[in-house]
Amino acid sequence: MVSNLVHHPISKAAYDVIAMIHRKAQVFEDYQQCLDDVRDDTRLTQLIVQMRHDDERHLTLLKAHLGRLLHAESGNTPVI
Repeated sequence: MVSNLVHHPISKAAYDVIAMIHRKAQVFEDYQQCLDDVRDDTRLTQLIVQMRHDDERHLTLLKAHLGRLLHAESGNTPVI
């Protein structure tokens, strides 16, 4: 009897975090384009800069969680 279990090199959670990091990283190009387009509108520029800053913070958090997940998957510590 052949087992239906397939070994995946990373967990679904790790994969999802990697996908989120990828999408977040792509949006930084959009922010730069928007900033170039609205450079004469100070209020809108400030809003976009704040949004970019928030996404940078979120990206940092996601990278930390990815490290935690991958470290746990290597058998070193449990995922909490």
